Amino acid sequence: HGQLSPIFGIYDDPLLILEDIGRESLEKRPVISFSQEPGVFNRIWEVPGHHNQAIENLMRDKKIFIADGHHRYETALNYKKLMPESENAPWNYVFIYLSNISSPGLEIFPYHRIISPKKNFDWERIISLAKDEFNISFTADFPEVSEQGRADSFILYYSKCFALFTPRHHPSDIFSRIGAYVLDKLFLRRAMELSDEQLASGEFISYTHDQDKVISKVDSGAAPAGFLLKPVPMEVLREVCETGQVMPRKSTYFYPKLPTGVLFHLWGDKLA
Repeated sequence: HGQLSPIFGIYDDPLLILEDIGRESLEKRPVISFSQEPGVFNRIWEVPGHHNQAIENLMRDKKIFIADGHHRYETALNYKKLMPESENAPWNYVFIYLSNISSPGLEIFPYHRIISPKKNFDWERIISLAKDEFNISFTADFPEVSEQGRADSFILYYSKCFALFTPRHHPSDIFSRIGAYVLDKLFLRRAMELSDEQLASGEFISYTHDQDKVISKVDSGAAPAGFLLKPVPMEVLREVCETGQVMPRKSTYFYPKLPTGVLFHLWGDKLA
């Protein structure tokens, strides 16, 4: 009887209207303050009610892209279908928080991949197979290679070596400009010969937005290899969303995110 975690939605407002409203709220004491982890401190303010109409006017015709929470959104739709029809029922609405693409501070980070040690991979053979699809360069210097390549390129790290993979062919469609899509289609499936079931199982690949974690896992021997990806350009994200398509799985990590458990949308006895 409630939604426990809001969907993360993004919209675009170059005029920064909500940012101006927020600055007024900052003059008051926050209603919630807490430390999330070292270096991350959260504060939440209540927005005065006289701004409600301005916020409604701003958002009425905005396109909202789901940055995180597609499953929560689909679950809310399914829940609504199970409940009785009622014009003002709380299950007719979905709990969401919104971040402005044009607001300074909102960033898109990539999700990197860590390969599980459950299966032995012949990396020399795999790299040889990938040469038909990629131009490949090798270095032991991560800063050097991290600045190279297009947004659709990626880095394989294994045995203290960084290998930069850049597709030989220029992108033919919008998804071919996304590193996670290129990695999945041309390397994980073709060169590494992983099946749909293996990729979906979670047994062979894990995900993190922390590139240092990938490197340390490989260096310690906890993982045989990892993939470091580049951020998805905002214009690519916008084009995918505006054409009604869904971004590839684990291709974007938006920061900052509202921690789960801070706000809830509960309706309790409003079940009539």
